[in-house]
Amino acid sequence: MADVSATTAPQFVQDGQSRLSDLLRNATGVLSAGAGAIHFAVIQSHFEEYWAFGVFFAAAAWLQILWAMWVVARPGRGVALVGIAINGGITATWVISRTVGIPFGPEPGVAEAAEFADVAATSLQVLAVLGALALLSRGTTRRAVARGAVLSLTLLLGASVAVLTTAAIISFTPHAESEASHEEEEAPATDEHEEEEEAALVAVQGH
Repeated sequence: MADVSATTAPQFVQDGQSRLSDLLRNATGVLSAGAGAIHFAVIQSHFEEYWAFGVFFAAAAWLQILWAMWVVARPGRGVALVGIAINGGITATWVISRTVGIPFGPEPGVAEAAEFADVAATSLQVLAVLGALALLSRGTTRRAVARGAVLSLTLLLGASVAVLTTAAIISFTPHAESEASHEEEEAPATDEHEEEEEAALVAVQGH
């Protein structure tokens, strides 16, 4: 019986220890959930901009949150691949929108400016993809890690992601409000220029 238990025991793992995969699955879940939370917060503003954008962000948020729960509850190679596809696909879409622009919508083909909120979400997604890739490496994930370290690092990462997510949501400025603010900044300069033209015209007529 002793030989059987020794044979079936997880490689490198002893009593009171966990696998590195436990830490990785918790980390990737937290990272994906953080990105999903940011996307949830911006759904309405994107719906107001264009309905397809709102649908995309709603789908992205739900997929990221659901996958975060899935990878923690039932980790596996297939689950990791799904996470890479979800977070990688969303990240690729963001890169396109900030470089060549989305080919449809209110401003097709116009690249959007990067903001803190979307940079934060994208950073979380990229880290989630890297974590999912690490889960595919069986040799690495079987290494032993103290259970206390897994818990401590998971809580530390969760708190850090919560702070980053909160800051990103607070800093987000809807596209419509950003354009209105930009127009207000340009308005005084335009009025001043018109006043100068009128004064020059009056001076010419006076001569």
